[in-house]
Amino acid sequence: MAKKTGGKYPTKTTMNLFFREDKTSHPSTMALYILFGAVVFLALAKVGVYDMLVDLDKAQKDLQNAQERLMSISQQLTDYNEVQDKYNRYSYGYLTDEERALVDRMDILTLLESELMYVANVENITIGSNAVAARISGVTLEEVSKIAQRLEASELVTAVSVSTAVTSDPNTGADILTANMIISVANTNSEGGQKS
Repeated sequence: MAKKTGGKYPTKTTMNLFFREDKTSHPSTMALYILFGAVVFLALAKVGVYDMLVDLDKAQKDLQNAQERLMSISQQLTDYNEVQDKYNRYSYGYLTDEERALVDRMDILTLLESELMYVANVENITIGSNAVAARISGVTLEEVSKIAQRLEASELVTAVSVSTAVTSDPNTGADILTANMIISVANTNSEGGQKS
């Protein structure tokens, strides 16, 4: 038999009686976790949802204000076409450079008014770039000839050509003379008013 040798065994001279409890499942710890989660959720909800809803609401209000301004401006422009027609009728600022070189339209209208409108029934007048077409009735051939001579005497006119037609009035059976006049308009230079 073998001889037992004496050995040293570890000995503990102090004892740690402090017990550290696992607090991860404690109600107060759980309450803190829930509170932290709620704060994070609210922060994400504010940034991700509430701020976007506020921005959307602001954008909708801006859009509504812009639409109201557009409607207001549109109402102010409802008579734009009528105003533009009047402007085009009484001014020639919209004409091309070539058309601006022609005689002033108001002078032509004044001439036509003095020579045609008081002596004949004017059915139609069309003013083109360098010519005026007028259809008149209610005059005799002799009166048409005198009107053409007076128009040609004007410095605004270079030539007048006349074509006539006689038709019968269906109600009375009387002959009606209709004259179509093509009045060539004079170009003006920068000093103005001279025939070309």
